[in-house]
Formats: sequence, structure tokens, C-alpha cells
Amino acid sequence: MSGVEKVNEGDLEVEVPIRVKDEIGFLADSFNDMVSSIRDARKELQDYAEHLATKVRLRTEELSEKIEEFQRLKIQQDGDYF
Repeated sequence: MSGVEKVNEGDLEVEVPIRVKDEIGFLADSFNDMVSSIRDARKELQDYAEHLATKVRLRTEELSEKIEEFQRLKIQQDGDYF
């Protein structure tokens, strides 16, 4: 399977061997650089998504705690009037 096919299948760890130092070698080197850039960008996006997921989870926990606190206060307040 060629490097292009592997990348197309999602394998971003592939590296095309550079056997010659002509236009084809330059093209292979450029392809490897492009795949490396895509791999780095994917990693950065994954890290950012994990960071956002953590922020959402923490904020959701904070909001849940506030809702519980308001519910307790509401029950306490309702008890004062009845």
C-alpha cells in the first residue's frame, strides 16, 4: 500500500522513503512534511477538545452544585412561609 493510500486511510504515522534527490525526492519530502503538519494539527485539535471537555465537565459540576444549593434554599424558604 502506498503512503498516499495509507494517509487516505487515516494512518498519519506513514513516511514515504526518499530514494532520490530530484523532483520526485522533493515531492516525497514535501509529502512527508505535509503529513507531519496534519499529524501535529490533529494532535493539537485533540488536546484542545480534551481541554474543552474538561472545562465543560467542571462548569457542569459547578452549576449542579449551585442548583442543589438553590433547591435547598427554596425548600428552607418555603418552610418559613407555611
